[in-house]
Amino acid sequence: MNASLGFASFSWPHIPTSLDSLTRLKVYGHMGLVVVQGTVMATTIALVEELLFRSWLPQEISVDLGYHHGIIISGMAFSFLQRYVFFSGIKICVLY
Repeated sequence: MNASLGFASFSWPHIPTSLDSLTRLKVYGHMGLVVVQGTVMATTIALVEELLFRSWLPQEISVDLGYHHGIIISGMAFSFLQRYVFFSGIKICVLY
C-alpha cells in the first residue's frame, strides 16, 4: 500500500563490481536473512492474532456473557489494540 502511494521505494543495494565473491555473498546473504526474518515475523504475528482474537478470547468471554457479546468484545479489543499499535508507531517515528 505504501509503495503504491509513493511513500516507499524498493531498490537493490549498490554493489560495486569490484567486490570479490565472498563480500558479494555476505551482502546477498544479509538481504536473504532480512527477507526470512520479515516473513517469519509477519507469519507469527498473523497466527497469534488469529488464535487470540478469533479463537481463545471470544470463547472465554462467551462463557460468561454469551456468544454475541464475546464476538463484539473481542472485535473491540482487536480494534483498540490495532489503533494503539498504529499510534505508538507514529509516535516512535516522530521521535526519531
